[in-house]
Amino acid sequence: MSLEKQNTEPSTEKLVEKDFWFLRHGETNWNVVRRFQGLSDIPLNDHGREQAKAAAQLLVPLFQKTKQPFDILVSSPLWRAKETAEIVQKTIKAETGITLPLHVENLLIEVNFGIKEGTLPDPTDPWYKEWMHGAPPPKGAESFQTLQKRILKGMNKTFQNFSQKKIMFVAHGAVFRAVRGALSLPPEYSLPNATPVALFPPDISGQSWNFNLHTVTILA
Repeated sequence: MSLEKQNTEPSTEKLVEKDFWFLRHGETNWNVVRRFQGLSDIPLNDHGREQAKAAAQLLVPLFQKTKQPFDILVSSPLWRAKETAEIVQKTIKAETGITLPLHVENLLIEVNFGIKEGTLPDPTDPWYKEWMHGAPPPKGAESFQTLQKRILKGMNKTFQNFSQKKIMFVAHGAVFRAVRGALSLPPEYSLPNATPVALFPPDISGQSWNFNLHTVTILA
């Protein structure tokens, strides 16, 4: 699936102000060495599968209360995200008896890194940080603004299609950076693999979005 650079104009689309959950996929071998994955369909490693299961188990107590935290999983089409979502789905069903539907949304796919895909970070070239702040993208890559526009479109489409559902999005690191940027928050924050986060829109006082991370430590 190819996502070429389209434009660098800031998106005028706003994220629907609705509670939702976000889960970055579990660890891959490329994550271990910090290799830029982008559209490369890299699978989870064994540790990543354990991370996904642990994330689901962390959420199980919330399902055992009167009101479950979410009732549908919406995943990126890349296998590392889909497998993470499937493990969460399977674990929650085994522990609670609740079967969560799983939907794939193609617009939630990871960013296209162009010629930087498959490369390792270079301490002498801060292109990634500069890219997050609007610098021209590498050759063949999406701009950060284009990524934001695509992700907002995919999320808002999902909110519209599943308007009566509470949603957990299962996607990627740069996707979460795009969400933060769209909410006028610093995009530099790197969400750890398989760390569930609940997001709540501003209340009537006009405060910013609230992020509630649910963390668990899994030893390698």
